[in-house]
Amino acid sequence: MFNTRPKKIVWALLAVFLVIVSLSFYEYVTIKVFQPNAKQFDQALLTAVDQGDTFNMSELVALEWDTLYVFPPYTSKQQMEELVGTSWTTSSYLGYYVVDKSSLGQHPLDDESFNNLVLVQKGNVVLDRTFTRREVDLTHLSSRISREYARFEVQDRVLKQADIES
Repeated sequence: MFNTRPKKIVWALLAVFLVIVSLSFYEYVTIKVFQPNAKQFDQALLTAVDQGDTFNMSELVALEWDTLYVFPPYTSKQQMEELVGTSWTTSSYLGYYVVDKSSLGQHPLDDESFNNLVLVQKGNVVLDRTFTRREVDLTHLSSRISREYARFEVQDRVLKQADIES
């Protein structure tokens, strides 16, 4: 007679593994931010910065959003999520758990030269973009800006909040 105990153990381990992978995939799908307008936004923002004029952020991207969050260099992913009040990822692969959730991925702004902006609509992240400060310097902005106050002036590639005209 064959001993079926090792086969049962293998099947049980395989079932546990599949459950873990399924739960990870479900969480990934629920927090994944698809950014179809990201390149257009980047181009529009960098063009506005190149021109050096005053502009309204809401005119740069064809997305619905109500709040803009700005993150300076050395901000950890955990700090970003705490300020925004939700978790998200822009990774395009399920293995983000291995990289983004490890010590390698916890500090996406791990250099003085990076800053980030996140657009949120009703608590959900709709756009997450990281720029070098040579492209556009966001470090002089408040960390949270409502859409109606997202009017900026450019001074030497540095964004500063412009006065809102009545």
